[in-house]
Amino acid sequence: MSDFSQTTLALYPHPTPVQFNPIANVDLVPGTPVFQLVSDDTPGEVGKAKGAAGLFACVGFTALPGVATKRVRTQFIGPLTLTEDLWAAVNADSENLQTGLTYYLSGATAGKITKTRPDTFKVPVGVALSPDTLLIIPGSRLDA
Repeated sequence: MSDFSQTTLALYPHPTPVQFNPIANVDLVPGTPVFQLVSDDTPGEVGKAKGAAGLFACVGFTALPGVATKRVRTQFIGPLTLTEDLWAAVNADSENLQTGLTYYLSGATAGKITKTRPDTFKVPVGVALSPDTLLIIPGSRLDA
């Protein structure tokens, strides 16, 4: 698989088959887990995903910074490489990614991921390949 780092995105500004450009409903930092907003008022928009009732469907991660009402590059599967500082900013555990661990949507904070499996609305989103790369593997809600 290809490395979708910031450098790659700069060289290839058009979306790849694993990326899309929805409209952000709020400002988003790279690495923010997002979900598709579903309403007649917000067709095609994404917002910050959270592992809670009504917000448990993660459709991807922002690959570049996003500004409210503008399109934002979003990746929905495969490896996403960002700086360790950017991953720490969206990690509810306030640390870099830990290689080999599964990450879930945070149940407490929208737009964050965590290595701690939540008690409710367990939604796995990927596995850390290194401190700067998350292999995005969108999962379904786990009830067990």
